[in-house]
Amino acid sequence: YNLTAKTAAGCISEATSVTVDAQPATPSAPTASIIQPTCAVATGTITVSAPIGSGMTYSINGSDYTNTTGVFTGVVAGTYSVTAKNAAGCISTATSVTVNIQPPTPITPTITSSGSTICAGNVVTLTASAANGYQWFNNNTLIVGATSQTYTTSLAGSFTVVTSNTEGCQSQASIPEVVVVNAIPTAVISEGATLAFSDCATTTMTLTATTNATNPTYQWLLAGTPISGGTNATLTVTQAGDYSVVITSNGCSTTSPISKVLAAPSASVNGSSSVCQGETVTLTANSSGFTSPTYQWQVDVGSGFTNITTNGTSNTYLATTSGDYRVQITSNAIVSDSCPITVTVNALPTASITTSAIDYCVGNAAVLTATTTETNPTYQWYLGTTSILNATNATYSPTQTGTYSVLVTNQNG
Repeated sequence: YNLTAKTAAGCISEATSVTVDAQPATPSAPTASIIQPTCAVATGTITVSAPIGSGMTYSINGSDYTNTTGVFTGVVAGTYSVTAKNAAGCISTATSVTVNIQPPTPITPTITSSGSTICAGNVVTLTASAANGYQWFNNNTLIVGATSQTYTTSLAGSFTVVTSNTEGCQSQASIPEVVVVNAIPTAVISEGATLAFSDCATTTMTLTATTNATNPTYQWLLAGTPISGGTNATLTVTQAGDYSVVITSNGCSTTSPISKVLAAPSASVNGSSSVCQGETVTLTANSSGFTSPTYQWQVDVGSGFTNITTNGTSNTYLATTSGDYRVQITSNAIVSDSCPITVTVNALPTASITTSAIDYCVGNAAVLTATTTETNPTYQWYLGTTSILNATNATYSPTQTGTYSVLVTNQNG
């Protein structure tokens, strides 16, 4: 433009040239992206990606245009108007953006336990306080798959749990729950699985419990029932039966295998143990409870028991001589003797007949007299093989021809 001035008298000045520039461009409304606060970061970040260029400045409050990068960090939660200002001082239309509140962090969970000390082979159940998601750790190592509110384990360790919410934020780890696993003690009766009293006169036996535990306690059982006072490492046994011992250490118990204590074998007589010469006494061994027993009959005739070498190794024996008899049973290295049975074999009485005559006439009397060394014997006279009725005295007067004999029986029968 040419600018002139005119006076009242109508005089016009020389022209002055002036130029009016075109209106400067207004920046477009900013394009902005937001990084929202996270579980770990409390504030957000606003980044302007357009418009950009030399001399461009930015504001999120409409007054402060000192930001030249378009990146606003540490932005607290709220709604912001993002504007851009160019070098000409023109300000864009505002773009509204919102920075969210930081997602909440779950409270630190707690653990309850079904028992912090267990025995090997048992389990403990750990339960976390209520939350949305769980992850269990043992000694700070993640347990794969352990993502439930409860966790069951048989292992020792220091267990913690971390919980998470629907926003994905994790809590601090819980206070550790320390699980102690105590070993199961061993329990063995050192004398063995099958035992027996050595003979009928031996009425006691000592059983000894062995274990790998330190300072254990003991409880002896007979047929599964606790024995009163049986709380030491050894037990004096006075009767046959099934014995075991419960060994306890650090609250963990083990019951030993059974040790079967057998009574000494017995020997019995079929009939009388006192017989006459020529007869036998049948002795029978009772080996109840012994496994695959072998038998050895023994006799003592005054100088101690010796093995019977003839027919003396079965469960029965036929005794034909006087003596004290017993049976010795061997079973799996167990040797046990029965009580003796006294067998008496009585000698047969001797007898002879004297007569006043072998031949005599009818009407005369002959007298037969039995002679013996026995005391108070009994007599029975025979004619041939037929006993004579009432002929039971030491003498007999025959009344007919024939062969006479007398049976003499002593007090031993």
